[in-house]
Amino acid sequence: MKRRISALSLLAFVVMGCTGEPSSPKSPPAGASTVPPIPAHVKALKEWEANPVGIRTHIEGLIKNGSVSMADAEIAKYNPATKGALNDLQRKADVRRFEKMAADAPPKDFYTQVRAYERLLELDPKNDKYHLKLAYAERQIEKTKLAERVAKRKQGVRVGMTQDDVLASSWGKPRKINRTTTARSTSEQWVYDGGYLYFDDGILTTIQN
Repeated sequence: MKRRISALSLLAFVVMGCTGEPSSPKSPPAGASTVPPIPAHVKALKEWEANPVGIRTHIEGLIKNGSVSMADAEIAKYNPATKGALNDLQRKADVRRFEKMAADAPPKDFYTQVRAYERLLELDPKNDKYHLKLAYAERQIEKTKLAERVAKRKQGVRVGMTQDDVLASSWGKPRKINRTTTARSTSEQWVYDGGYLYFDDGILTTIQN
């Protein structure tokens, strides 16, 4: 009986705590805030309302210095809360981005330049400089393609070429084509004055001079 009472006393001591008083929910530490955090969009709006000129000046400085990614982040922070008050700066950031893309492209990478100036013209359709730059890059691409076609025509033929490759080579268009079609494949004999070319399913397999 004494052992049972001792056990019950020990349990009561643990429950009540060392002070001998029943335990109660712990209070927050002194100085701890019980106010819920301010939502990000509300905080952004308050910052904007307090200093709109300063925020715009900061973002414009980032764009001017080429820190477009940082400008994007700042615009993304404030623009939703301000209902698009920074749309004009987003456009400036996009212009700066694609101008840098065109400027940083290697001299002969005209495809990148075309992509950049096409995007710039979407942002500023009446910009004559962008139109001229785009036209120049497109002309250079056409010159490159023409040079490649000329180079192919100077080359002979080799096994493994496609029919288009052969047509673009020095052999050019055949005088006659003999075609054989079976259930499994299509074979062609291209007849030239200087020889024959044999294709299986559009791939050159045999050259007979």
